[in-house]
Amino acid sequence: MKIGAQPSAFQIRFAGFKGVVAVHSGVPRPYKLILRSSMRKFESRHLQLEVIQMARRFPGHLNREIIQLLSTLGIPDVTFMTLQKQMVKKLDEVVVSRVAAINEIAATQCLEEVNAVMTAVHAMLEVGFDPRTEPFLRKMLLAYRQNSLLRLEEKAHIYVDKAALLMGVLDETSVLEYGQVIVQMRSASTGLAVPVVGKVAIAKNPCLHPGDVRVLDAIKPPNEYLKGMVECLVFPSRGPRPHTNECSGSDLDGDQYFVTWDPRLIPPRTHQPADYDTSPPKHVDRVDMSMVCQFFTDYMQNDVLGRICIAHSAFADMNPHGAEDPQCIELAKMQAQAVDYPKTGVPVKFNPKRHSPPAYPDFLKKPAKKTYRSRKILGQLFRDISKHKPDWQVPEARLDQRLVIEGHRTFVGTAKELCREYNRQLVAVMQRYGVWKEEEAVGGYMVKVTSRHHRRQKLHNVQAQVRLEVSRLRMHYYEQEFTGQPEAVRFRKASAWYYVAYTSEKTIFPSDHRRSQSGRKNEKRLLSFAWIPYQELCSLKKPHPLPSGVRQ
Repeated sequence: MKIGAQPSAFQIRFAGFKGVVAVHSGVPRPYKLILRSSMRKFESRHLQLEVIQMARRFPGHLNREIIQLLSTLGIPDVTFMTLQKQMVKKLDEVVVSRVAAINEIAATQCLEEVNAVMTAVHAMLEVGFDPRTEPFLRKMLLAYRQNSLLRLEEKAHIYVDKAALLMGVLDETSVLEYGQVIVQMRSASTGLAVPVVGKVAIAKNPCLHPGDVRVLDAIKPPNEYLKGMVECLVFPSRGPRPHTNECSGSDLDGDQYFVTWDPRLIPPRTHQPADYDTSPPKHVDRVDMSMVCQFFTDYMQNDVLGRICIAHSAFADMNPHGAEDPQCIELAKMQAQAVDYPKTGVPVKFNPKRHSPPAYPDFLKKPAKKTYRSRKILGQLFRDISKHKPDWQVPEARLDQRLVIEGHRTFVGTAKELCREYNRQLVAVMQRYGVWKEEEAVGGYMVKVTSRHHRRQKLHNVQAQVRLEVSRLRMHYYEQEFTGQPEAVRFRKASAWYYVAYTSEKTIFPSDHRRSQSGRKNEKRLLSFAWIPYQELCSLKKPHPLPSGVRQ
């Protein structure tokens, strides 16, 4: 994990405690860690401090739920349509412009932790590889673009520049008034904290109730402690009710909040927040395996959260009052109860006859159900993105002579064997998950899977599984062949791997159903092997003197 600047807060586990701790220089000695009694979940002597996540800025995206709520609260349709068109334009530029690609990846990707391959892509762009002429780079950017368009179509996942996803923390100094928050972003150029001042809209996913969107005042940090709270969302400890609880009944146990300071997305009015007092959990004296099995069975039978969210989206779309319609308010309360069901053991009573909509809007893609053409904003966004699918070509693989250095032939023989073995293992992963493009497997950017075993899983879960398997595969080859090697050897090996991957015979790998019916072999040149040592290749590409003992 690359941390960079010191994070302001951490979500931790320690000795049966779980929650968020903030960095505070004023902690009295000899104490190094102060925990609240409310953070204790159970008794434990496990004294190893476990860091679950750290406070950092994640890209801010709208989704269908937030868009429906903001639309209900008065944000005009043209605002969302403009944001989507701006995003699509940037995605088109990514494929043809190196500068646009660098800016897009830097703004929307959390490199190092989300996708190691995109870190390599970013490094390639930084040293001058051109997406118009470098085939592997272009394929990866096309896969990234395709995945982004899919998320726009499926979830209205619209990137907002003046927004972020931030961990919530508490004002330990109790100086913030009710209705005030601290939001500070770290400048990409200077690394200094830049406070957001003015109105901000805040929400916590999942959010179905119109009162889940809160409009608060972001102010400049009034003391040194709050000045140190960067890339997190600081809530006040004062007031009649925690703002976190107003946002979907959340808390400061590590929850992440969508916050935007884009004036176009600050709703002109708000709705009274819902009452999120949860049902008391069931208490038992002892737990045995039969009870665990029974709870698991009950959970599988009573897990209706997805049905509630879909029904809410449909009713909000078909009713003139949107998410403020009484049917939507009822479903929002049911959703909150369904979210807490694993904790409380109290199931939701979902009545299909009463709570299922009579028809579904087209953007929900329910072909087996009665559907209609949605006239509201989600329908407009869906149809606009569905028609935007231009075809882009990938250039033929040609050697960049700057990457072919003297002495590389010493390692070509071994590189050929390793390349065949790597390609065989990569194809095996692709076949297991039903993925038909190398770039989709390497980046985890599949738009669909055809494997019968994985078809029922959520696509983003399968994407994460494939990305993890391929990342481990690539790391294995790098550590085996490059770790601990002298610099000159590493550069010559990297050159040999690049040469072999870009000049070797094409690989035969699984075809999709259409091509297998035609009887034709599906042969493609797989290029990802070359870029396992991407750092070495990028160093060869840089316009500066090569390392000692290395000549082109």
